[in-house]
Amino acid sequence: AYTVTFPEAPGVAVGTPVRRSGVRIGEVVGIDLDEEANRVRVRVQLDPKHPPRKSDDVTITRGILSGDTSLDVVPQADPRTNVPLPLGPPYTPGDTIVGVSPLNARTLLGQAQSVLP
Repeated sequence: AYTVTFPEAPGVAVGTPVRRSGVRIGEVVGIDLDEEANRVRVRVQLDPKHPPRKSDDVTITRGILSGDTSLDVVPQADPRTNVPLPLGPPYTPGDTIVGVSPLNARTLLGQAQSVLP
């Protein structure tokens, strides 16, 4: 089991699948709100054959048409070339992973405002 923290976790609930490359590797087994840290703690149970790596990002994904939510484990990419980074060492079971915030209207609006005069 691992804990992934997010600033918000829309659509995530117990039973939400965790996927790597579209393949289910686990599921959400618990979710808590940490009021002091202003974070959502999502506990996940993963297949031991597929541990998350320190070169991975964990992000919340929602299907546009289906509305289904999942946590996706994706390799980090070099921001200049968009080439995936080499595999990093695996996290140790019990570790806390900082998740990548899902895109939402507030985030997109903030990015658009920074570009417009």
